[in-house]
Amino acid sequence: MRYIRFVVLIFFAVSFSWPVAGDTDFCANKLARCLLNEAMRNLDDISKLSDRDEVYYAIASALADMGRTDEALTTALDIANIATYSEIQGKIALAIARSGDFEQAFAVANAISDARNRSFRVLALESVAKEQARQGDIDGAFVSVMPISNPFRRSQAQAAISVTVAETGNISAALDAATRVGMGYWFSENQDQHKIASGIVARTEDFDQFWFHEALVSISVVQARQGDFAAAMQTALAIPGTEGRSRAFAQLSGVQAGTGAFNQAFDIARRIETAFGDRESLVLIAEKLANAGELTRAADIARRVQNAYGDGRALAAVAVELSNHDKLDDALAMLSEISNPDNHRLAMRRMAIDLARAGKMNAALQILDAVPDNKTIADSLVTICTLLAQRGDIDQAIALSKRRAAAEEHQNILVAIARATVESASMDQAISIARSIDHPMFRAIALASLAPPGI
Repeated sequence: MRYIRFVVLIFFAVSFSWPVAGDTDFCANKLARCLLNEAMRNLDDISKLSDRDEVYYAIASALADMGRTDEALTTALDIANIATYSEIQGKIALAIARSGDFEQAFAVANAISDARNRSFRVLALESVAKEQARQGDIDGAFVSVMPISNPFRRSQAQAAISVTVAETGNISAALDAATRVGMGYWFSENQDQHKIASGIVARTEDFDQFWFHEALVSISVVQARQGDFAAAMQTALAIPGTEGRSRAFAQLSGVQAGTGAFNQAFDIARRIETAFGDRESLVLIAEKLANAGELTRAADIARRVQNAYGDGRALAAVAVELSNHDKLDDALAMLSEISNPDNHRLAMRRMAIDLARAGKMNAALQILDAVPDNKTIADSLVTICTLLAQRGDIDQAIALSKRRAAAEEHQNILVAIARATVESASMDQAISIARSIDHPMFRAIALASLAPPGI
């Protein structure tokens, strides 16, 4: 289970002696240092390595966010778990890149050890490259991803670079970058080895230009979201592959629907050439229709999508909107039509959170009571209790967490409540909540998360 990780600030000096939390004269002006001192002292009561790792992770992450990256790297050395250590190195590398020191950022990212199931090194190299591109160093970004040995994954990172450039508003440079996305590697002498390494067994012609096409798909969506639909369609039409073009049309159809231009959205969807390619566009259109209050029309499309493709996402979106319109019985009835269990669970979570956000706690808890699995309940409770605390209903948030969450999850939720209390009430009350947490790891993370930056 991954615990809530908050951005925190901590002060380090070789010869500095931390003040005690009760030193009120000092703490009046040095609140962050006092809180972090108190948080650090909790490590004396934590013997489990994974729990200690979480505290050190939070500290190193905060140091990185504050630009104290050398101290962050030093703090990270106390993390025992290699995956957690690799993950924080990636965060530190990105923080260094944001400061403009791409050489050091690359060095940190490239030194990361790969995890067995997920390459934090590759993720870090891609993150550093995207930041380089965001700051205008496109050539350097392409150099930064060259150490990615898997050619398919390297092309994916190159595509991400081109999309990042598009998001800065420089579409011409983004399109130029997209043409640099690696192609042709599937016809190399060791292509079978590359396929096995990538976990891909497919026709080479499909994957030879896959990420080049995907880059163009994403760039067209960026253009559409920036309001230039004509240029977005030109980019989509320029995609040489039928499947890539169809993916672009599906996404552009959804963007049009989001603006309320439903006729245009359907027109774009009709241009999709691949079998089953209109599924994504119809899901998006149904969701946007529901958002616009056209629930009957949205429900009709959603049912057709499920009947044709077995996809219940559109039904889930309509059910959520029905609950938002105080039609809870109709929403629950629509939920019962969803055949896909994952779609069903996600819909219930969204409904519970939306109802809580609207202040309809009884209805939200009614939905929560019907959720079939503990993870969805736990995830929903974190969000709902945070919403309550942000609104100032702190006692209700704590009571709900204590009543509905498992013991350890309750400790985790208290961290979120303490942080939200700073926004809605007072620092004193937030600190009181943090100190009330029984588990020393969660108590340490909560106290550290309350430390105001820059103090």
